[in-house]
Amino acid sequence: MAASAKSPTVHGATLNGDWTVVLPRRGRQRRKAPKAGILEEKQEVEKVEKWKNVEKMYNQDSQTDPLRETKLMQKVEKCITKVGSSKFYLTFQDQIETSVLDHFRWILGSEIKIQMVLEALGCSVISINEHGRREALKPTMFFMPHCEAKLYNNLLHANWKPELLSNMVIFGNSFETYEQHVSICKNSPILNSMEHILAVRSFTDEFRIKTISDDYYNAFHDSSWHFFGSVMRRGCNLSTLDGVI
Repeated sequence: MAASAKSPTVHGATLNGDWTVVLPRRGRQRRKAPKAGILEEKQEVEKVEKWKNVEKMYNQDSQTDPLRETKLMQKVEKCITKVGSSKFYLTFQDQIETSVLDHFRWILGSEIKIQMVLEALGCSVISINEHGRREALKPTMFFMPHCEAKLYNNLLHANWKPELLSNMVIFGNSFETYEQHVSICKNSPILNSMEHILAVRSFTDEFRIKTISDDYYNAFHDSSWHFFGSVMRRGCNLSTLDGVI
């Protein structure tokens, strides 16, 4: 039987001794990894562009739009009217008049009005992030609903003197709830951020907000008024509290 004219190839070589050289296609060549310097430069450019976009957004937000402000104020007034006529507000007002008001009077003393850390409701943003470490050098109400425990703890730490604590009113998360949480979850990761919250509980007058309506539950659940005037009335020595400075 006549041999075939074509010789079979094995791994690129023919049986008659001829070799075929196969080169990789240009499109499949591996790209060289960019040098570290080029990669860092690219990351720096991306960072600069990111901050440019942030600055642009800030400038847009800071520009006043009279029409937008008017619509926003109308919306706010409508919400105020709705809340003011609600059963929740009536209960909230009754709680202040029957339970909380005397504590406000004690804190105010000879002061005519109490300072709110909302810049007289102008809501200005402070230039430096104090992380909650604001001293209450005069009667001050801190409106802090649903903040992290560390912020309350920092605030108490900054005012860990009887004369400063007695100037404070905190409207925020229930300290009693924090205490209950720790008693159940003894290895809770937030325990290290709560030493002043737990220490202040023994001389805190706390009044829970009664959320009698589902409409206001998300906004005010587990919220309380906190007063610390008893630290002065009882003559408490804060330095004797173990592990708290």
